[in-house]
Amino acid sequence: MDERLTVRERMRRRFHFFACSVCRGFQKQMLSLTALVRMSVSSREAEQPDPEFLLAVRRELTRVAGDPDKDDPHHSS
Repeated sequence: MDERLTVRERMRRRFHFFACSVCRGFQKQMLSLTALVRMSVSSREAEQPDPEFLLAVRRELTRVAGDPDKDDPHHSS
């Protein structure tokens, strides 16, 4: 958020979170994800992904995108 919430806005937010299980679940997921990322980054140095893994990810993304010509990295159009 860019600005601090007013007292009224904070009260409305609290009431909404009290009533909305979806928002509470989302907030819990975001807090967990933030904690996991912080732990992951602080516990190890940057690693380079395996080139085979990157190629497999690229192929799968291309397949899902539906362009069979791009599936083969050696294919020239």
